[in-house]
Amino acid sequence: MDDSKDYNHVVTLFKIGDLVKFVGYYYSPDYIYEDAENYEIGIIVDTMPRYFYQPAYRVYWFKKKLITETVQEYLELVIIKKED
Repeated sequence: MDDSKDYNHVVTLFKIGDLVKFVGYYYSPDYIYEDAENYEIGIIVDTMPRYFYQPAYRVYWFKKKLITETVQEYLELVIIKKED
């Protein structure tokens, strides 16, 4: 059974302005992606109230030129290595 204490231990991994990539589709009844493989790289533009036990974000996807609501589990931070 769900324990209300679980809602108090949510860790937010991203902040507005973070560059992220879409790393996979996991079934969730609240989020359906018709063409997930074309999202690729995006930027966090807003945070949303958490859904279930995880945060959700509004992400602007560069390739698609649109904003979607995406749960944290589907995203990974993009790290750009700079050469000296």
